[in-house]
Amino acid sequence: MKQIIAGSALPARAGSTIAAIAVILVSALAMIMPGQSLDKLGWVVLAFGVVALGFQVDAAIRMLRSHDGPSLSRTIPTIVLHVGQLSGVIVGSILLIFANPEGLFHIAWGFIAIFIVSIVNAWVLMVEILR
Repeated sequence: MKQIIAGSALPARAGSTIAAIAVILVSALAMIMPGQSLDKLGWVVLAFGVVALGFQVDAAIRMLRSHDGPSLSRTIPTIVLHVGQLSGVIVGSILLIFANPEGLFHIAWGFIAIFIVSIVNAWVLMVEILR
């Protein structure tokens, strides 16, 4: 735990991981509310997706400014992965706003991407840091 807090970009990376997982939880809860129209659901999911994207961008900026992290050639793919994991949720929510039910498909794949990236982040933050 001390190693995570001591790193200049690691606390933001941990926070962005939690924010991304929160998108899954909050969006899934919104999806089970009865009688909700697709456009309203789209706005809710988009709002939480944008908030999580803000956390991802903040973590990316901190990773780029960090002098104690990996090289830039390893940092850029990580940033692309972290920001990109939300693309399915954001695209899907925009489709829902326009009453296109295909948005649910994109959101589901977005949830899967967020879950996989979050597990990788948890591994990095808990195990790889101590090496």
